[in-house]
Amino acid sequence: MQARYKAMQPFMTPEEADQMLRIAEARRVFRTYADEALNEGIGEDLPQRFDAAFNYIQHGIDGHGNSDDVTTASQRTNYFRETYAYADDIEAPGIESFFSHPDLLSVAREVMDRSIVVPAIVYANILTPGQELAIHTDVPEFRGADRKKMPQWLLVTMLHSGLFNDYRVPIATCVSWFGANPGGAFTYYPLGPRAARESMAATHNTALLIDTDSVFHGVERVTPKGLFPTIDKGATLSFEGED
Repeated sequence: MQARYKAMQPFMTPEEADQMLRIAEARRVFRTYADEALNEGIGEDLPQRFDAAFNYIQHGIDGHGNSDDVTTASQRTNYFRETYAYADDIEAPGIESFFSHPDLLSVAREVMDRSIVVPAIVYANILTPGQELAIHTDVPEFRGADRKKMPQWLLVTMLHSGLFNDYRVPIATCVSWFGANPGGAFTYYPLGPRAARESMAATHNTALLIDTDSVFHGVERVTPKGLFPTIDKGATLSFEGED
């Protein structure tokens, strides 16, 4: 079945896009995704998305194997992330205009075929040169079950089991890019994981609106520049100015 999606090229006005870069700079410190809080109770010692990480370590981004050793592979997909907004909790001042951008809401209604769209989460990912993002599906939500209450890997398992479809909250994800660096294309499987994959270049001020909870996707390698740095759990990426 063909997934519905729509590209936005450009996404925002030049001034709005520039503001997204300023927000990231003001945030200053980004932590790794591996440092997101673990859940208490079920699987409390497991990383949030150990499912995607283990698959990547074994099979690589294209499913044909991974030539990296385990340590390098783990670091290559341990990208940096900060949450800007979660429901009414605004953590990054200035993100409000993105959160409720009229063009974003309009395209979300179109792609998801829903008359009501409610902004939910904004987070920013940063991949350094040499990194790539494992093929995966995103964390879904169900009535009474979301990432604030349950392990992320468990929510993903619930979705792919098909047993909780009647309780699923449909989510449209706006994958957007600000800034520019060679490589790092968004790769996805709109016809299913066994069909051909497509890619969209990581071009400044563009976006793709798609249901990433059900469509497998990842990020192709950001073009390496020099030595690939060590990015273990606990590492941070800091903005120290333009120089």
